[in-house]
Amino acid sequence: MRQSVGIELSDTIKSSLGSVQEHLASDYKEVTWLRPEQMYLTILFLGNPFGKIRRKLDKSLTNAAAQCAPFSLEVGETGCFPEQGPVRTVWVSMKDVDQIRPTMFERFQKECLNSFKALGLELPDKPFIPHVVLGRVSSKNPKGPLRSAVSQIAFTGLKQDSHEVCLIESKLGKDGPTYNVSVRKPLAAQIAK
Repeated sequence: MRQSVGIELSDTIKSSLGSVQEHLASDYKEVTWLRPEQMYLTILFLGNPFGKIRRKLDKSLTNAAAQCAPFSLEVGETGCFPEQGPVRTVWVSMKDVDQIRPTMFERFQKECLNSFKALGLELPDKPFIPHVVLGRVSSKNPKGPLRSAVSQIAFTGLKQDSHEVCLIESKLGKDGPTYNVSVRKPLAAQIAK
Protein backbone atom coordinates (compact mmCIF):
# COMPACT_ATOMS: atom_id res chain seq x y z
CA MET A 1 0.00 0.00 0.00
CA ARG A 2 1.51 3.30 -1.08
CA GLN A 3 1.18 6.38 1.10
CA SER A 4 1.34 10.12 0.55
CA VAL A 5 0.97 13.24 2.63
CA GLY A 6 -1.80 15.24 1.05
CA ILE A 7 -4.59 17.77 1.31
CA GLU A 8 -8.16 17.08 0.30
CA LEU A 9 -9.54 19.43 -2.34
CA SER A 10 -12.67 21.54 -2.16
CA ASP A 11 -15.63 20.55 -4.33
CA THR A 12 -15.18 23.80 -6.28
CA ILE A 13 -11.62 22.93 -7.24
CA LYS A 14 -12.55 19.33 -8.09
CA SER A 15 -15.35 20.59 -10.34
CA SER A 16 -13.04 23.00 -12.18
CA LEU A 17 -10.39 20.31 -12.65
CA GLY A 18 -13.11 17.95 -13.89
CA SER A 19 -14.07 20.50 -16.56
CA VAL A 20 -10.47 20.52 -17.79
CA GLN A 21 -10.46 16.73 -17.93
CA GLU A 22 -13.67 16.71 -19.97
CA HIS A 23 -12.14 19.21 -22.38
CA LEU A 24 -9.08 16.99 -22.92
CA ALA A 25 -10.82 13.59 -22.77
CA SER A 26 -12.32 13.64 -26.26
CA ASP A 27 -8.90 14.09 -27.89
CA TYR A 28 -6.87 11.91 -25.50
CA LYS A 29 -8.68 8.63 -24.96
CA GLU A 30 -5.49 6.84 -23.91
CA VAL A 31 -5.47 8.89 -20.70
CA THR A 32 -7.28 7.41 -17.71
CA TRP A 33 -8.75 10.48 -16.04
CA LEU A 34 -9.17 10.39 -12.26
CA ARG A 35 -12.65 10.71 -10.83
CA PRO A 36 -13.26 13.70 -8.51
CA GLU A 37 -13.23 11.48 -5.40
CA GLN A 38 -9.73 10.32 -6.39
CA MET A 39 -8.27 13.83 -6.57
CA TYR A 40 -6.14 15.26 -3.78
CA LEU A 41 -3.05 17.44 -3.51
CA THR A 42 0.06 15.30 -3.10
CA ILE A 43 2.53 17.16 -0.89
CA LEU A 44 5.00 14.34 -0.33
CA PHE A 45 5.04 10.82 -1.75
CA LEU A 46 6.21 8.34 0.91
CA GLY A 47 6.19 5.15 -1.13
CA ASN A 48 5.37 1.89 0.61
CA PRO A 49 6.66 2.11 4.20
CA PHE A 50 6.68 -1.13 6.17
CA GLY A 51 6.51 -2.32 9.79
CA LYS A 52 7.60 0.05 12.53
CA ILE A 53 7.95 2.97 10.13
CA ARG A 54 4.33 2.65 8.98
CA ARG A 55 3.15 2.75 12.61
CA LYS A 56 5.17 5.93 13.25
CA LEU A 57 3.80 7.91 10.29
CA ASP A 58 0.87 9.24 12.35
CA LYS A 59 3.15 10.76 15.01
CA SER A 60 5.49 12.24 12.40
CA LEU A 61 2.60 13.91 10.60
CA THR A 62 1.28 15.22 13.94
CA ASN A 63 4.68 16.76 14.70
CA ALA A 64 4.97 18.39 11.26
CA ALA A 65 1.40 19.76 11.34
CA ALA A 66 1.88 21.18 14.86
CA GLN A 67 4.68 23.41 13.52
CA CYS A 68 2.52 25.06 10.86
CA ALA A 69 -0.54 27.28 10.72
CA PRO A 70 -3.35 26.91 8.16
CA PHE A 71 -2.56 28.29 4.71
CA SER A 72 -4.35 29.24 1.50
CA LEU A 73 -3.58 27.47 -1.75
CA GLU A 74 -4.25 28.43 -5.35
CA VAL A 75 -4.38 26.19 -8.39
CA GLY A 76 -1.23 26.82 -10.40
CA GLU A 77 0.11 25.59 -13.70
CA THR A 78 -0.55 22.34 -15.49
CA GLY A 79 2.16 19.95 -16.58
CA CYS A 80 3.23 16.42 -17.39
CA PHE A 81 5.55 13.87 -15.81
CA PRO A 82 8.18 13.12 -16.86
CA GLU A 83 9.29 16.50 -18.16
CA GLN A 84 10.85 14.91 -21.28
CA GLY A 85 9.89 11.88 -23.32
CA PRO A 86 6.54 10.08 -23.40
CA VAL A 87 3.95 11.55 -21.04
CA ARG A 88 2.92 9.22 -18.19
CA THR A 89 1.00 11.61 -15.92
CA VAL A 90 -1.01 14.82 -16.40
CA TRP A 91 -1.08 17.07 -13.34
CA VAL A 92 -1.81 20.52 -12.01
CA SER A 93 0.29 22.23 -9.35
CA MET A 94 -0.91 24.20 -6.35
CA LYS A 95 0.91 27.07 -4.73
CA ASP A 96 0.69 29.04 -1.52
CA VAL A 97 -1.12 32.36 -1.88
CA ASP A 98 1.24 33.88 0.72
CA GLN A 99 4.05 35.89 -0.90
CA ILE A 100 6.30 35.95 2.18
CA ARG A 101 9.14 33.42 1.86
CA PRO A 102 9.29 30.80 3.08
CA THR A 103 5.53 30.39 2.94
CA MET A 104 3.70 28.34 5.55
CA PHE A 105 3.11 25.71 2.87
CA GLU A 106 6.85 25.53 2.10
CA ARG A 107 7.52 25.32 5.82
CA PHE A 108 5.07 22.43 6.15
CA GLN A 109 6.75 20.58 3.26
CA LYS A 110 10.15 20.99 4.95
CA GLU A 111 8.79 19.84 8.34
CA CYS A 112 7.29 16.74 6.69
CA LEU A 113 10.48 15.93 4.82
CA ASN A 114 12.59 16.23 7.98
CA SER A 115 10.12 14.31 10.13
CA PHE A 116 9.74 11.39 7.73
CA LYS A 117 13.44 11.19 6.91
CA ALA A 118 14.09 10.91 10.67
CA LEU A 119 12.05 7.68 10.58
CA GLY A 120 14.43 6.24 8.04
CA LEU A 121 12.32 6.75 4.93
CA GLU A 122 14.46 7.31 1.87
CA LEU A 123 13.02 10.45 0.32
CA PRO A 124 14.56 12.48 -2.50
CA ASP A 125 16.44 15.67 -1.71
CA LYS A 126 15.28 17.30 -4.94
CA PRO A 127 12.35 19.70 -4.71
CA PHE A 128 9.00 17.95 -4.89
CA ILE A 129 6.28 19.64 -6.93
CA PRO A 130 3.03 19.57 -4.94
CA HIS A 131 0.50 18.40 -7.49
CA VAL A 132 -2.92 16.95 -8.19
CA VAL A 133 -2.90 14.04 -10.64
CA LEU A 134 -5.53 14.57 -13.32
CA GLY A 135 -4.81 11.50 -15.41
CA ARG A 136 -2.41 8.70 -16.23
CA VAL A 137 -1.43 7.75 -19.77
CA SER A 138 -1.97 4.09 -20.58
CA SER A 139 0.01 3.94 -23.84
CA LYS A 140 3.68 4.71 -24.43
CA ASN A 141 2.92 7.15 -27.24
CA PRO A 142 -0.23 9.18 -26.72
CA LYS A 143 -1.76 10.41 -29.95
CA GLY A 144 -1.53 14.11 -30.61
CA PRO A 145 0.33 16.83 -28.79
CA LEU A 146 -0.82 16.03 -25.24
CA ARG A 147 2.03 17.93 -23.57
CA SER A 148 1.28 21.02 -25.65
CA ALA A 149 -2.48 20.80 -24.99
CA VAL A 150 -1.88 20.52 -21.25
CA SER A 151 0.49 23.51 -21.23
CA GLN A 152 -2.25 25.70 -22.76
CA ILE A 153 -4.54 25.30 -19.74
CA ALA A 154 -4.59 28.18 -17.28
CA PHE A 155 -6.44 28.83 -14.04
CA THR A 156 -7.03 32.15 -12.32
CA GLY A 157 -8.26 32.79 -8.81
CA LEU A 158 -9.11 29.20 -7.92
CA LYS A 159 -8.24 29.00 -4.20
CA GLN A 160 -8.95 27.08 -1.02
CA ASP A 161 -8.02 27.43 2.63
CA SER A 162 -6.28 24.39 4.10
CA HIS A 163 -6.71 23.66 7.81
CA GLU A 164 -5.68 20.00 7.91
CA VAL A 165 -3.37 17.54 6.24
CA CYS A 166 -3.80 13.82 5.69
CA LEU A 167 -2.00 10.54 5.23
CA ILE A 168 -3.55 9.05 2.13
CA GLU A 169 -3.30 5.36 1.28
CA SER A 170 -3.40 4.22 -2.33
CA LYS A 171 -4.38 0.71 -3.40
CA LEU A 172 -4.23 -0.32 -7.03
CA GLY A 173 -7.13 -2.47 -8.17
CA LYS A 174 -8.53 -3.71 -11.46
CA ASP A 175 -10.61 -0.53 -11.83
CA GLY A 176 -7.70 1.76 -11.03
CA PRO A 177 -6.48 3.19 -7.76
CA THR A 178 -8.63 3.74 -4.69
CA TYR A 179 -7.64 6.27 -2.08
CA ASN A 180 -8.37 6.24 1.61
CA VAL A 181 -7.58 8.94 4.16
CA SER A 182 -6.07 7.00 7.06
CA VAL A 183 -5.10 9.97 9.26
CA ARG A 184 -6.17 13.64 9.47
CA LYS A 185 -4.15 16.21 11.42
CA PRO A 186 -4.96 19.88 11.99
CA LEU A 187 -2.43 22.55 11.09
CA ALA A 188 -2.13 23.73 14.67
CA ALA A 189 0.53 26.45 15.03
CA GLN A 190 -0.62 29.91 16.04
CA ILE A 191 0.63 32.87 14.02
CA ALA A 192 1.98 35.77 16.11
CA LYS A 193 0.26 39.05 15.23
